[in-house]
Amino acid sequence: FLTAAGFPLPQLSAPLTVWMQLAIGIAFVLGAATRLAGLLCALTFVIGIAFIHARDDLRAIWPALALVLIGFDLFVRGGGRWSADAVIARRTATAAA
Repeated sequence: FLTAAGFPLPQLSAPLTVWMQLAIGIAFVLGAATRLAGLLCALTFVIGIAFIHARDDLRAIWPALALVLIGFDLFVRGGGRWSADAVIARRTATAAA
């Protein structure tokens, strides 16, 4: 599939993308490294849109585009009050004070 789409090194790209998407999903659920996971999510799906959906209409692009927007939002705003990132930040601030 990736070979037909013109991806460089498809034997490396395919498993790397699958494992990265799994790690991003776990990070989102846990709220750990949320900003980094959001950036990686947005970049991954921008590349996917560029290579896979370049000639598709909005209906076909929409799921990948939604993940770009969600990833960018999490990159900008972070995980929120109950994320692992926030818990770690509160504990670090309490320990430093």
